[in-house]
Amino acid sequence: MKRLSSAMGWSVATLLGGAFLVGACADSIDVGETLDAGGPDTATSGPTFVATEAGADANSKVEALQCATANCAPGYGTCLDSKFTCDVDLNTNNNHCGSCDVSCPNGGQVLNARSICTNGQCVMSCNAGFADCNGIPDDGCEQVLDDPNNCGTCGHKCAADQPCIDIAPNVTIGKCGCPDGKTWCGSGCVDLSSNDKNCGACGNACPPPPNGAPALGDHMHYGCVAGECANPKCDDPTQFPPRGYANCNGDVGDGCEANVFADDKNCGTCGHVCPDGQTCAILSPNNVVGCACPAGLTKCSSNSMPGFASCVDILTDVENCGACGARCDGNEGVICDNGMCVQLCPDGFADCNGDPSDSCETNIMTDPYHCGGCTTQCDHGLPQPCQGGKCQTEDCDGGTTVQ
Repeated sequence: MKRLSSAMGWSVATLLGGAFLVGACADSIDVGETLDAGGPDTATSGPTFVATEAGADANSKVEALQCATANCAPGYGTCLDSKFTCDVDLNTNNNHCGSCDVSCPNGGQVLNARSICTNGQCVMSCNAGFADCNGIPDDGCEQVLDDPNNCGTCGHKCAADQPCIDIAPNVTIGKCGCPDGKTWCGSGCVDLSSNDKNCGACGNACPPPPNGAPALGDHMHYGCVAGECANPKCDDPTQFPPRGYANCNGDVGDGCEANVFADDKNCGTCGHVCPDGQTCAILSPNNVVGCACPAGLTKCSSNSMPGFASCVDILTDVENCGACGARCDGNEGVICDNGMCVQLCPDGFADCNGDPSDSCETNIMTDPYHCGGCTTQCDHGLPQPCQGGKCQTEDCDGGTTVQ
């Protein structure tokens, strides 16, 4: 005889490769490997097993007997902030690592690192652009990865004639060598076709203009053009003010007249016009030149007009609610309130399922599961009706009223 113990609940047994429902599980059930014809007395010996198909062999072997359980699967738990039972992965949750309420540090404990829950334990993880190259956890991730001896990864050394440069603006993960079109000239990567101090070759600095050279207009000088010196050119537009001028009208006589760092009609480059309401400025965090929105507005690209960007208030714009591209979907009555999509419902209705696609789906005047509001339930055991948004009551014996 096999003895299986289980909690109270419903059980499913496997019979001839199929499953069938049996009665509630007892605290301890004796299950025979075969069932005698006629079956045991259900009042004293547990549930009677009934085949789902007529004529099934009463001596069929029972392969399994399992009861529902409230216990969580290994690695999962129910914590104070759980929405559902066993919904917390204790192996990966930074707020419940290994067990409920065990939080991994967000940062500041060690240098350039944070803690991540891995297999139920808080493990140090380096921030982007940093690494633990010396293998000492106490000093965190001490190495910046734009170092020539640790370029991009620990121990990766660049050649003597190669620098370690960042792979992208504001990214400290490096790679060896200069970007395309530039050459390493001892202290930096330069464009030999336009660099006045390295014109055509490293170290070939352009001399002052010869005596008698024609005077140039504002914001112009003689310098390196196409790898040759003594050519009129605008002050470098890639430099910060007071430089940043361009000859947008093609007239050398008035020099380089357009300040591409501040000209709304030539913003960043000649001919780039800022839309109405936007001004040309140096934008953070990358210090690039572009058209800036007024204070309180954010520049967002248009979903219906690719390549076009406009200034919007992400606190109220239903197309960009809280962030660019975060559209409030749903039927009429959806608004963006303080960066959150909110469903405005007519009197007597509410959005109880949180799905904006079906709008205000619940009649809170008559629904006993949402009576007067989404969280109010009437007594379903009676059943107690909902009328006018209130669970109905009547005088009890002795004159007491049920609230």
